[in-house]
Formats: sequence, C-alpha cells, structure tokens
Amino acid sequence: YWVNDAAPGDTTGHNVGNVWAVAYPETLVFLGSSEELGSFLVDKEGMTLYRFNSDEPDKSNCYDQCATNWPPLLVEDGQMPTGNAGVVGQLGTIARDDGAVQVTYEGMPLYYWVDDEGPGDTNGQGVNDVWFVVPPYTVRLGGSDALGNFLVDAAGWTLYTFSRDVPGTSNCYDQCALAWPPLLAQAGEIPVTGFGIPGDLGTTEREDGTIQVTYNGWPLYYWVNDEAPGDTTGHNVGNVWAVAYPDPLVFLGGSEELGNFLVDSAGMTLYRFNLDEAGASSCVDQCAVNWPPLLVEEGRVPTGNAGVVGPLGTIERDDGTIQVTYQGMPLYYWVDDAAPGDTDGQGVNDVWFVVPPYTVRLGSSEELGDFLVDGSGMTLYMFTNDEANVSNCTDQCAVNWPPLLVQAGEAPVPGFGVTGELGVISRDDETLQVTYNGLPLYHWVNDAAPGDTTGQGVNDVWFVVSP
Repeated sequence: YWVNDAAPGDTTGHNVGNVWAVAYPETLVFLGSSEELGSFLVDKEGMTLYRFNSDEPDKSNCYDQCATNWPPLLVEDGQMPTGNAGVVGQLGTIARDDGAVQVTYEGMPLYYWVDDEGPGDTNGQGVNDVWFVVPPYTVRLGGSDALGNFLVDAAGWTLYTFSRDVPGTSNCYDQCALAWPPLLAQAGEIPVTGFGIPGDLGTTEREDGTIQVTYNGWPLYYWVNDEAPGDTTGHNVGNVWAVAYPDPLVFLGGSEELGNFLVDSAGMTLYRFNLDEAGASSCVDQCAVNWPPLLVEEGRVPTGNAGVVGPLGTIERDDGTIQVTYQGMPLYYWVDDAAPGDTDGQGVNDVWFVVPPYTVRLGSSEELGDFLVDGSGMTLYMFTNDEANVSNCTDQCAVNWPPLLVQAGEAPVPGFGVTGELGVISRDDETLQVTYNGLPLYHWVNDAAPGDTTGQGVNDVWFVVSP
C-alpha cells in the first residue's frame, strides 16, 4: 500500500521517485540492467528491447529483412501495454504496414535482436550505430498549445529553470528548494534524454550532497503548486522561473554597470535599434554588416530561458531571412563585441542599446484598447484610493490585489510604447512596488491568464492603466 492514498481507488503512489508503480495485471515491459549499460527496458521474460534510430516517432522503418533480424515487440489489437515499476514514461502502440500492432516507448517502436539468445543478452547494442538498448528516460519532451515544447520528467511533470542560477550551480536552497524541489539523480546515475531533445543532460552536486540533474548546465526543478503532469503554473513566477525549453535561444545576461540584459545561448550580447519599429527592421546593407541580426531557420519558434519574460517572435527581413524579435523589436549583435559579456555596442550613436527584460509593457484588448501589463503579459491595475507614490492597499486588499514588486536596487524597465515614467516606492512591509507616473501598480488575484482583465471596474475603484 501507499500511506498517502486516502480512499479506495487513489493512485497517488504511482511513479513516486520513478521506482514505484501501480501493480498491473500481465505487465508487458520491465526494467533490466547490466553493469556496463545501466538500466534498460526488457520484456516479461527478461529479453532486451531495442530502438532503431532510423525510425520516427510512431512510425517504424524496419521491414522485410530488417524485421527478420529485429523482430518487433507485438501485442494483440486493442491491448494496452503496461510497464512495471521503474518503467516511467509512456508506452503505446502503432499499426505496422502488415497490420500487426507494435509497442512503442515515448513514441519509439521497440524491437528484439535475433542474436540475443537469453535474458540479459545485449548483443544488439550499437549495431551499425543505429540500434541501442532503451534506458528509462530521465527527461523527455512535453508541451502545451500556449508554451510550445518544454522539458518534463519521465512521468510528465513539468521542469523549470531559475534565472538566478548559473550553469553548473544551483542558487535555490532552504525555502526556495521547498517550493522548487530539484530534479535529483542517484550518485553515479547518468541522466538520459528522450527522443527529440537537443543539448546535454548532466548533473551538479548540491550543498547537501544530493545530485541534481542539469540541462545544458542549467539545474532543473519542479514547482510545488503543479498538481498534475502537464501543469505549468510555475512559468514566469517572479519573472525568474520558466519552463525548461529545449535548446532555448535567448538567455539573461548582465553586468554591474548595465544590470540584466538579453544574450544569446553563447552569452553574446543582443541589442535593439531605436530607429526600428515594432515588427520591422530598418537596419540593412552596411548597417546589417555592423549589426548582424539574430537569425533562426524558417519555422523555428524562438524561446527564452528563465528570466526572459515577454514574447519572443520573428519577422521576415527584406532578404528573406528570419530575424528574432523581443516584444516586437528586432534583435542584433554588434560586430565589435569579441566575447561573451562584451557590451561595446551600448549607446552607439545614441540609438543602439542592450535589451533589458521589460518590467512593464503594452497589452491591449478590443474593448479596452491599450493598457499596461507586466513582462509576462498579466494585466496591471491602478487603485483610485491611492495617492501619488503612496499605496493604500494593504492586508487583505494586498492579498486580492498583489503589488507589482521589484528587488532592492532593481530599476523597472518600460517596454516599447510605454511613454510614462516607471518608479519605485517602499511599502509598509518594506517591499518595493513599481509605480507608473506615480501610481502604484497591482495584479488582480482572479486574473487567470495573460490578457485577462477581470479586475476592470471592481468596486468602481480598480481600473486598467492606460499608457
């Protein structure tokens, strides 16, 4: 039994620690292992299962003589394959060209090797550099319509990165680590990526001696308020947490002089051109030689690491290349920046500047027109009972209308089109609240998603903030 199951039918112990599972009748796939290869999938007789790197998700490319040498793992039509404890991730089925039903793991078809004679044999490992045993994945691809593809653990729980970490080092401890539990591995365990994830998984040792999994050096975490696989309620919390994107394009860099600003995956500084307009680049010919645009392949959706709040997008340039934008403004390099962290382009001709993550930017709706939102798109409100640079919303009011806060010493940054002045006031509890033209700014607890404006007109004293 599992002590936390409270009623008949509860299954809260399934996949706990990736080693416990509900007991299925007639389990099809189990976990085997060897000293050389670690853990991998086997059938109920202990025969090793393989994947074919020339397959595609949910499609087998192994037929005829190939299927004679590599017999597929088959089930009866309508049978749902299940895995024993430790087989985390998704088992499924596909129909083969001959009508047989083949078992898949995370979408990849499973096979035997004809020259394996007994349980534990792994003679098919590495054949032609395309056949391999199938380890249980530590991290795989998940996704949502709103956020696109992002990393999840083997059981489908969303993974996050923290902008205040540095590659190879976690800065989330104590109360932070209770709210954001690290994704851990056992000592000596090599984390395994699922199909379709570029980049590298690794590990870092935490201060308490536990081993945390990293992606391209960035420590990975859960969020305590996610209630089910696929939940992403931790995205953009505090503007420093984000879902862990595969191969993110834009990161948060910084310097003591300039504060935080956008950089590429190699740490090279990105710039904006004040003569551009939102959605259009005015830098071509010799200008684009000196200020090369940040480009992506057509069809790629650019994503940002933790701390890069606000929308990344793309525009098509006059030459047909695809340039990345932040809040609609095209992003560029400076030809004289020689190394990561260089900011030699800052202030050139008084029109080129590094790009800080915006604290406040413009949102809009058909009903209300333009209004202020935070960096992640959540609507901001003003309280008519406030006074200039004084908040009169405290106690339960501040629970319902959380103030927009910044850290000590942080200067709030307006996005493109925000024409008034952002400032900071100290609240009664000594937290620092952002103001716009002296008006304290707030969120509304009942707004559930970016663009919601359910706080508009509440009690005839709360209103969106026009720029």
